Amino acid sequence: MTTWRRFKIWNHWKLVSRVFGCTLMAMTSEAEHRVAVGKPEDKIRFKSGVSEFEVANSEYVSTLQSPHLFCGMALQAYCGLIEEHARDILRELDRIGVQVSSLLDTKYPTVEERIDHFPPPNGIEDWGSKILAIVNRSWGDVSPGRAKIVEVIVVRNALAHGTPEVTRRMLNRLENVGGTIPWKEGEQIQLNYGSVKDYRDHLRSFARVLSDATAEAINAHVATQEKAATSGRRQRNGT
Repeated sequence: MTTWRRFKIWNHWKLVSRVFGCTLMAMTSEAEHRVAVGKPEDKIRFKSGVSEFEVANSEYVSTLQSPHLFCGMALQAYCGLIEEHARDILRELDRIGVQVSSLLDTKYPTVEERIDHFPPPNGIEDWGSKILAIVNRSWGDVSPGRAKIVEVIVVRNALAHGTPEVTRRMLNRLENVGGTIPWKEGEQIQLNYGSVKDYRDHLRSFARVLSDATAEAINAHVATQEKAATSGRRQRNGT
């Protein structure tokens, strides 16, 4: 019997997308409100428990009108979901007997630990190709392809490591996979809702290909088990 498999990534994905959109809406609305009712020198205070934060209204508005830092945080959250999804895929494949050892670091004693330490540092262009191959897929099944996925990860890594300027090393990595980036060497990476949405869509395509292919493998495994069980019953019954 064919069953539909929903992977946990999609619940978290929906939550991150809602937080991302709602927060940007709130930032825009609040900035407009503070411009209308406040003076630049006014102090805005926020208190949580014994901690208090204070900022001038001018800086508050400026921050709300410059959401690129928050957009970078959202992108990092999406990329984190992709990596956990890959681990989830490997766990499912290992459970049904698919060999996934070629992707894993053998310095850890158990498969479970090896999966927990996935992905390796060799880049999504490498491990992504391998995990796609294991489920009988390729980058050709992912829209818009390997180069764009690598671009997303290059941008995420730069922001996550506190180096938001485009470097020659980043450009070389992209050139190796036939990719580009919207900024020149030395320029600051600036994200907005539109750019994060595009990057999110690229990652979602990759995640869906893995999900659908793994669900197909699980269904094939279940069908094989059911066929074997039916054959066994017939043999026992002499039919």
